[in-house]
Amino acid sequence: MIFKQRLCFETTTSQQSIVIFLCFTVKPEPVSGKLRTSDLDQDSVTLSWQPPLSDGGSPITKYAIEYRDSTSPTWKPMGDVPKSTTTYRVKDLVEGTEYDFRIFAENAVGRSTPVETDKSVKPMRELGMALWEFVDSIFPQSFI
Repeated sequence: MIFKQRLCFETTTSQQSIVIFLCFTVKPEPVSGKLRTSDLDQDSVTLSWQPPLSDGGSPITKYAIEYRDSTSPTWKPMGDVPKSTTTYRVKDLVEGTEYDFRIFAENAVGRSTPVETDKSVKPMRELGMALWEFVDSIFPQSFI
């Protein structure tokens, strides 16, 4: 952030003024819009986002992703993502468990406030595949 300020100095013999520019760096704004989820399956989901509108005067260095079981108040680190990336495939989720995700933009000063997913995601197998595995467990291939 850059601020322009005029300073005036006065002595008994003259009056002077100068313009100075003050440059401050602050934490970045949160990522723009929503933290979206897509491609949900039995053990993974894809997260996507848009970069912040303002980097706070210091370039974004990375994005930090956290997650939690939706029944827990405790957020856990998922991982850091390079500044040039705006999607992340979350893997190794437990089928049937509901998860919440949030993301921070980070610069040299610190982290933005987080942006969370609007709703929890629950990894599940597709019904067709789960049904086929159930039928296959009851009836061996030789009977079908």
